[in-house]
Amino acid sequence: QKNKTDHILGNYVEQKKYNLLMESSEGFAKVALLLFEAIDSEYSAFQIDYTVNAIDRLIGHFSLDPIRVLDVILDIFTNTILSNYRFCIDFLRKSQWWPKNNESDNSSLETLNKGGNKEAALLLGIKLKQYHDALSKDVPETFKILISILIKEGFISFGDVVKYLAPDDKVMNALEEQIKKNIDDEIFKASASALALSGPLADDEDDSAKKDGSKAKSTLSNNSKEDTEQKLKTLNQKLQMTKLFLTVGLYWPSIYMLTKYPYLVHADSDFIPLILKLFNVMVEPLKKKVCPLNAEETKELRTEKPTPFSRRTTANDAVEFEEYIYNHVELLRPLHHDHTNRKFHFFYHEWSTGLPSITTTEELFKCSAELLSFVGAKIGETPELITLLSRIGVDDLNTAEGSENYEEKLNLWFEYFRKYIFPASTALTENSITTYDIFELLKKFPLQKRYNLYGDMVNNISKNNNIVRLNYSKAEKQTKDVLKRITTENVKPMMRRFAKIAFANPIPSFLVIVTQVESYDNLSNLMVEAARYFTDYAWDVLPFVLLMRLTARRNFIQSDGMNEAQWLQSLATFIAKLGKNYAPMNLTPILTFIIKDLHKSNTIGLTILREIVNQMGGIQQSSNLSANQIKLLNSGESLQRSINKVIFDTREECVKPALRLLSHLINSNQLSELFILLCRFHSELIERSDDFAHYKILSNQSDEITSVLHTYIELINYFLRNDTELFKKNVIDLSELVTKYGVEVSWAFELWRKNVSLEIADQIEYADVDFETLNKDLYTSFWKLSLYDINYDKSLYDHEEQRLKDANTSIVDHLERLRKERFTLEVETKELKLKKEKRFNDEVLAKIPEDDEAHKTHSEEILKNIEERLGNWVNEENPSTEEIQAFYQSCVVPRAIHSETDAIFTGKFITSLLKVDVSQKFVDLFLTSEVLDTLIYTITPLEAENLGFFLAEIFRFYEDVRNSEGLSNEVKEVIYKWHTNALSSIKLNIESENYMSRRNAFTLLKNLIDVYPIVEDHAEQIVESIEKVSNSEERKDLKLASDAILAHIKSRSKKWIHLWDFYYFPEEEKEKVIEKRNLLKKEEKNEEKESVTIKKDEEEEEEEGVKAKKEIELNEKKEEKESIKEEEAES
Repeated sequence: QKNKTDHILGNYVEQKKYNLLMESSEGFAKVALLLFEAIDSEYSAFQIDYTVNAIDRLIGHFSLDPIRVLDVILDIFTNTILSNYRFCIDFLRKSQWWPKNNESDNSSLETLNKGGNKEAALLLGIKLKQYHDALSKDVPETFKILISILIKEGFISFGDVVKYLAPDDKVMNALEEQIKKNIDDEIFKASASALALSGPLADDEDDSAKKDGSKAKSTLSNNSKEDTEQKLKTLNQKLQMTKLFLTVGLYWPSIYMLTKYPYLVHADSDFIPLILKLFNVMVEPLKKKVCPLNAEETKELRTEKPTPFSRRTTANDAVEFEEYIYNHVELLRPLHHDHTNRKFHFFYHEWSTGLPSITTTEELFKCSAELLSFVGAKIGETPELITLLSRIGVDDLNTAEGSENYEEKLNLWFEYFRKYIFPASTALTENSITTYDIFELLKKFPLQKRYNLYGDMVNNISKNNNIVRLNYSKAEKQTKDVLKRITTENVKPMMRRFAKIAFANPIPSFLVIVTQVESYDNLSNLMVEAARYFTDYAWDVLPFVLLMRLTARRNFIQSDGMNEAQWLQSLATFIAKLGKNYAPMNLTPILTFIIKDLHKSNTIGLTILREIVNQMGGIQQSSNLSANQIKLLNSGESLQRSINKVIFDTREECVKPALRLLSHLINSNQLSELFILLCRFHSELIERSDDFAHYKILSNQSDEITSVLHTYIELINYFLRNDTELFKKNVIDLSELVTKYGVEVSWAFELWRKNVSLEIADQIEYADVDFETLNKDLYTSFWKLSLYDINYDKSLYDHEEQRLKDANTSIVDHLERLRKERFTLEVETKELKLKKEKRFNDEVLAKIPEDDEAHKTHSEEILKNIEERLGNWVNEENPSTEEIQAFYQSCVVPRAIHSETDAIFTGKFITSLLKVDVSQKFVDLFLTSEVLDTLIYTITPLEAENLGFFLAEIFRFYEDVRNSEGLSNEVKEVIYKWHTNALSSIKLNIESENYMSRRNAFTLLKNLIDVYPIVEDHAEQIVESIEKVSNSEERKDLKLASDAILAHIKSRSKKWIHLWDFYYFPEEEKEKVIEKRNLLKKEEKNEEKESVTIKKDEEEEEEEGVKAKKEIELNEKKEEKESIKEEEAES
């Protein structure tokens, strides 16, 4: 019965399937032989069906287990996939093992575990585990590629294989930590100095052997450590298989693995190129839309040109051309670079199939979020891709410009740029083309968004993104290295090197440089020189970096409370030089910062504005000029040009920079706003100041603002003088400035004087002016007229003409001498300089007669018009005190202290335009009242200079009157009374202990010195007062000022005159005055003798006291010695 059952089971129920090779060695051997022959066959593509049928027959004939046969087939394919992968795939596709209607689906994350041959996946999974657990060795590359291809072709599913991949999460976490540590080490090495990277020094020479031994051991341990890390990565199946998934173009499986283990992209150098290779294929359809060349043109450009060579065997030794032949080689490595005449290709041609196709920007954003997010900043390792993405962005925004969804597109591209392109740009090195394309997209975004990007880079990205942090640190270190290597001989090469570093990483480079510029002024000129090599991207970043440094919370005033901090002065000068020399320098952000700073009543912006206006306008401040130079500056254009050269005013050389500056202000609607803010800052300075602020500090700040305002107004008036329409269009009307914005009349008229008519000025409602007492026509005419209008002096033109002719004669003689010398580069330079100077002089000389005549005609017309209206201005017979006081309060004093030009104008107006009697009454009221006493104390040093010019003009005029023939003695006595009153006011302020009183008195005297004091008595009294101050004054600046003015006054002692020479004295009074002067001199001599004797007595008393002290000390020492000797004798 048992035998019968076994017979039935063996023959009718059980199916014999041999799954061990030894059970049917012949069958398995024939399967293997058949496959090898087919794969190696030249006609393998036509033998697929035959091979499939033959293997099926062998399975049936030898009762082979189909699963075991599949296992054998997979083993064979592992070794032959490289030579004939197409046969392997087609064979499986037609075999019984192919999952018909149930292929694996790799089209999305959700379908990765669906379909496929489960048994095949199990077989492959078991092999993977065996390699890791039992063999502990690397999986063969062909086996890994076979698995990847089978997943891509649909034979097995990714979900069935991935669960077998080793190692576990614990090992993967350790790998992550190791990768982070390696990146941190690389960042440290990139930013650390050579000293920080060097090892510790040996304690002494005996330790050198130990040191060498430890160094060798350290080297061995480092090498061993690197080998171990590499081995762990090689045995890491998850890492290796992810790389192979990318290699064969498995999109979603790769994303799955990278999402779970994002740090893998940093574990192997092949990951980034493989990801970008896939993305390049995906974006190809969109690339064709923006590419300027079509497919045929691109193919033509890529076609190699025939190689020319000469064959002497041919007729006429003709040149023949031979096609350049490439050898195409298929490799397992997908990233092998071509070289010489060989082109390498990845053997699996279908790797690019099945990838998502990007045809629109929406798909680009989607696929970038899926794939490029793993690459991050390392996209920069492929500049071609960054260039392509940037050009796609520019093309898309240009297409959408003007449409309703443009803002939406702009925001989408901004986010895309911020996430992908901007961080990747830090990886570029010396690639100006890619940098240009990046900036072409970047400049599409508003300035505020760009600066948000730059700020995010400094404060966030460069600290949290390891790759950016690495590139950031490298740029910083490279910039510091350049600065360390600068010498006087290699400035240009080093500056070019710096500019190349700043191509892709301008922010860290500029931060290092600007920080150094703050400390070292001489570096500023080098950086200005290097700026000629900057890209547009660098120019856009530079203002941001400058603003960063300007807004850093630091003290911008030195400890003395008066001078700007060194860093602020250096930065302001640097900004101004850049703005002057380079048109790409965008000053609008800097000017916006200045305006906002002025709104907050800070002085940082004031310092920067001063340097910008001075450097870019080339306008020299008019302080420290003589009265004659000021008159020349207010004459014809030819005289202005001549004197500007003398005072080193370079406005003619700065036309382009000045117009650029005005263009920035006009385009941003800041021209008038800046003027109003400066005026308001000036008028509210005292109100805003601290109750404990020193007058010295406040006066310096006020003068600083005044100087900036004068220069700013001159910038506008001079460079817009030929475009009145542009001026009126962009400058707020005079009436609005005065009435609406509360600008002081002096500043408003200085800005508008050349562009406003008297009729318009007369229509303005001026506040705080009593026009019932003061004639309005007088008020508006006084403020409307200029020094050029009323001061025509023929001698100015004649003197300047003669001076220039003499200069030309000297130049010609010098040129003759140079021609006789040996020709050298230095001689050539001198010749060019002299010829240039002569051309300038010739131009001015040619223009002087024309300007002379024009000035004369203009002035005559103005004076004639004034003469017609003079009777309506004041009561010529007997002007009232109230009328004169109102005129001084609203006109004379404000304009006399406003500027040097206005001060001379005011003096000229009173002395020359008004009739002599009226003028005397105006001057008498001013100098006989106590106004001058208080005025000297309350004004600033700059205003004191102006007041000095005003008084000098009055005293000079009346000194000429006094010396004129036929003048009554009464008038001379009145003039003397004015001198005496001025003396009283000046002495009062000199002898005052108040700082401002003394300082302003000295400043006032500096500009009065030529005409006052002229009376000997007055001069001696002033000298006496100053000498007292000089001897007792402890404040250094006042002591220096007193010594300087004292020397000036004494140097003019030969020009002093006696009182009786100033005006007529009766002989009796004259003798009394002389006797009085002699008595005073005797008393002074006696006082000097008494003081000398007192000093001698004091010195003698001191000497006697010292001697007595010494005698007492000697006696005490003798007594001590004697007592010591007695004690020793007793002992």
